[in-house]
Amino acid sequence: MQMDVIELSLPHVIRTPRVSLRKPPLLVMLHGQNSSEKEMLGIASSFDERFLIICVRGLIDQYLGRNNWFQTELVSGSWLINTIQLEHSRQALAKFIPESINAYNTNPAQTYLVGFSQGAVMTVQLLITNINALAGVAILSGQLLPEMRVTPTRLDAFRSFPVMITHGLQDEMYPVVCGRIIRDTMTSWGMKVSYHEYSSGHFLTSQILEDVRGWLSAQLDEKGVIATPASMNFQLKLGHIHIKVRNLDRSIAFYTRILGLNLIERTGNSYAFLSYGQTHHDVTLQNVWSNAPIPPAQSTGLANIAFHVSDQHSFAHAYQVLTSAAIPVSLVDHQIGWGINFTDPDGNGIEIYCDMRLAPGHATLWQGRDLPLSPGKILGLLQKENS
Repeated sequence: MQMDVIELSLPHVIRTPRVSLRKPPLLVMLHGQNSSEKEMLGIASSFDERFLIICVRGLIDQYLGRNNWFQTELVSGSWLINTIQLEHSRQALAKFIPESINAYNTNPAQTYLVGFSQGAVMTVQLLITNINALAGVAILSGQLLPEMRVTPTRLDAFRSFPVMITHGLQDEMYPVVCGRIIRDTMTSWGMKVSYHEYSSGHFLTSQILEDVRGWLSAQLDEKGVIATPASMNFQLKLGHIHIKVRNLDRSIAFYTRILGLNLIERTGNSYAFLSYGQTHHDVTLQNVWSNAPIPPAQSTGLANIAFHVSDQHSFAHAYQVLTSAAIPVSLVDHQIGWGINFTDPDGNGIEIYCDMRLAPGHATLWQGRDLPLSPGKILGLLQKENS
């Protein structure tokens, strides 16, 4: 997918995602000393195709199209940083990143930052001061300034935050102890640190870039960022479910009597097609005979089949139908919805659920929270309906 560069507060170049994503993850890359955004773009070309990548130009012009984020001065064998310029650059980047998210329509929860050398120093500064705007960072041959090594006041924001740190054992700009200080400090803050040392100097080797590529791709995989192939760039919707059963007559009776489906077609004692009326079939039952094995509980495969009801009263009626038929059920409040869980005659998991996201006291995201749901609360809805 092609995209024009948009004029924002800092000069930059982009590499657009090579796959289709409604809101792609954003990777911001910061170059090193006496370098440029175009050099970083050459590195970016091999990074994960799911990223929209922005390579930003440093604020301080040097010569022949090369830039810095701050000036340095060699004093007594150590490079001293102009901290006023560093802070000015940090503020400019802190403004630029949300601008980029809005302008390029990227996912605000998936913004990653990679910096080398001076860009790595800037990455560390942004991580500490703007961590809530980031999903992960890679710090390549940088340093953590002494005044930034104090424990953050909002330590909870740092716990389990993913950080990759690489450093060369022969680094002449920032000795390897700089990388180890970053590693030890961020580990003590509870961050999820991936630390790597290489037998290199102050430059990026093919092995470093390969490791960074792999780490970034793993972050997207963990977040479940899945691209839509070009051949599938259209809307799909769920068509029907196909269930293997051991007794076709028994299953037809269950799905028609308990779940209200209608038998549309039957082919001998092999298949039955059931529908709610809009299609030929919403459920296909396939008879695999009485000796078919039951899948182990911990095996992969379908966990349950969910049927939706439109409101709480319908949910309560469904509960009443199931319990009147002596079908064992369990109730659960997922905060985003109520669920009745039970099984069909072959042990396949079934759920009837009601969306509760807009109801008072409920949530828009599940976040792994389940609460008990009492039968009395459900049956109380039917009593109100009848009163």
